[in-house]
This record gives sequence, structure tokens and C-alpha cells, in this order.
Amino acid sequence: MSVSRNFLVSIFAALAVWCVTLTFLSPIFWAGGVLFLAALFMVGGNQVGSINKRDTTLLFLIFLLLMIQFSWGYFNEYYNLRQLLFVAFSAVLAMAISKIRSSVEVAWLPFYITGGLLLLLILSGIDPERVLVRNSRNFLSVVMLGLFASAVVLSKPPQVSKNHILAAFLTIVISVLSEGRAGIIASVLLMVLVLAKGALDERRVVSSVIRNAILVTVLMILLAAVADSLLELVPRLRNRGLHDFSRMTINLMYFQGISFSEFIFGRNYFEIFFLQKFGYNLHNSYLAAWANLGIAYLGLIAFCLLKSVLKRREWPFFWIVLFCLGLRAITDVQMLGAKYDYLFLTMLFLGHRHVPNLMRSKAKPDHAA
Repeated sequence: MSVSRNFLVSIFAALAVWCVTLTFLSPIFWAGGVLFLAALFMVGGNQVGSINKRDTTLLFLIFLLLMIQFSWGYFNEYYNLRQLLFVAFSAVLAMAISKIRSSVEVAWLPFYITGGLLLLLILSGIDPERVLVRNSRNFLSVVMLGLFASAVVLSKPPQVSKNHILAAFLTIVISVLSEGRAGIIASVLLMVLVLAKGALDERRVVSSVIRNAILVTVLMILLAAVADSLLELVPRLRNRGLHDFSRMTINLMYFQGISFSEFIFGRNYFEIFFLQKFGYNLHNSYLAAWANLGIAYLGLIAFCLLKSVLKRREWPFFWIVLFCLGLRAITDVQMLGAKYDYLFLTMLFLGHRHVPNLMRSKAKPDHAA
């Protein structure tokens, strides 16, 4: 492909995944995601559209699973069509982005634009609870982690760079300002894993990573010295700690009295009267995916996570972002069977490391993205 077409493919891929995150603001952005995905196939030509037998088989199995779940939901008056459509879109998007390596600058553009705007809004005095009109402050960390992971999946970096450390730091800042316990834990873990991965990378980046690690360590010591003041800034963490009785109760009530068929295919949790107290929000993406899409789909996500660990030498950064996003998914919905399935499903379609870099010739070696 020509340079101009390569650039367009990077742009359309980045816009498609950005639209997915922007659905936290309005569902209308799903239409944008579909349009940019279609444009990605149209402009990408043979590279993006080169569906082989393996891709066809994987797509067929995923869509077969979705049809089974649709039938289950229909005959049990449990209409999970929205979740099924989300996963169908994610499967096609995952197949497309598994075949390209986008421009680093373009891949990270949605992350920095969104993060910069969120930071500006919060520092200007706007209550974090009001930033996402349709969602609570808890999802600000989800937005940052999702866009971070999307940039990694698009650019497919072979090693850690200073950009990743800066992006991880911005994720921590947004998570702390939004006062979300799970977000703070997941973003700090992301920073730790990024620094650890950098320390294990090639020697030419070790020294700079070590300097950054020392700096972060010093900052953490200083933060520990003013822990009381920090907890005053994060009242929810101070008042409620790391446990959450409500979420534990929701999990227990979901499984109470569950039948074998509901265990396999999912359960209509709108029939559980007790959950009305929580607005029928399961507060757990894995449980929501299980309820709407069945245990087979949950197993598929688990397989993707496992594959990212097993393939960490070929795709050394994927397991880090999937693990952190997967950890964050334990305490909130809208990540699985919803917005970020494509990040996990990409692992299904990835075959080998040599994905063409859209903005460099094949003769040039890859650098950290």
C-alpha cells in the first residue's frame, strides 16, 4: 500500500476504537465505530481484508456462539441482543486490527486527546462525577485503561518506551482525581508492570527505565509520608477500604438458586428482585458477560488472557494491558460483552509477530512504540 493509504488505515483504525470509548458519552458513537470499521476494510485493501481459513473459522465459531445465546435469550424472554451486537462488532474489529501495525503517533492520539481533556475538565473544578454524563466517575479510569490498551494493540510495540511510562502516569493521575479505588489499583499496577517490562528489555533502554523507576520510587516514598493527606483526597478509599460488601452480595444473589442451564447459558438477572436495589447493575464485567453471553464466552475471554501470557515473547506488551484492564473489569460492567471485547479477541486472530508496520518499510527494524 502507498504511504497515503497506510496513513488512512492508521487513522480509520484509531477512529474506530476511539468511537468505542466515546460511547461512554453517547450511544451514537457506535454508528461512528461501524462506519470507520467499514472504511478500514475499504481503504485497507488486501492487507486488512485478507481473511484466511483460520479467520473464517474463528468468526464462524464466535457468531455460532452468539446465535446460540440469542436463541437462549429469546426463548427465555431474556433479550440480550445489545450485548450480542457489541461482541459481533468487536470480533470483526479485532480481526481487522490484528492484521496491521498502526503509526505510533496516530495510535496514541485518542489516548492523549481524551486524557488531556479529562485532566483539563477536572482541574478546572468540574466534579468528576459530572464529566461522563451517562456514567459515574468510576469509568474515567476505565476510559484511560481502555484507550491505553487500544493504543498498544494498534501499534504493537516490541518494547517499552518513555511514551508508555508517561501514558501510565497520566492514567494514574486521572484515576486518583476520579477517586476510584479499583481504577487507582489497576493504574498503579500498570505503571509497575510497564517499569518492570522496561527493566527486562534491551540494554539501550534499561538505564532510562531505571532512572524513571528510581524517580517513581522516590515519589511513592514521599506519598507514603503524606498518606493521611492523600487519603483525604480520596475519601471513598479511606471510608470503604478495599472491600465492597454490596458487590459481594450481588455475586451471591446471582448464583443463589441458579439452574444448570442458567449456569451454562446465562441467567435473566432482572428476575432477581433483590438486584432491583442496585438498579440491576452487576458491577462485574465477567459476571455480566456470563449472564448475557454464557459460560462459553467467558471461557473464550479467559483463553485470550491466557494466550496473551503464553505469547508474551511474540507480543510482549499485550499481556500487561489485558491483565490490568481485566483486573479493572472485576468491579464494573461495560468492559466485556460491551465496549472492550475487541482488545481480548484480537489475541485470537494474531498469528505471528511479523505484522506489517503501516508507516515504515519492511526493511527497517521496529522501535518501541
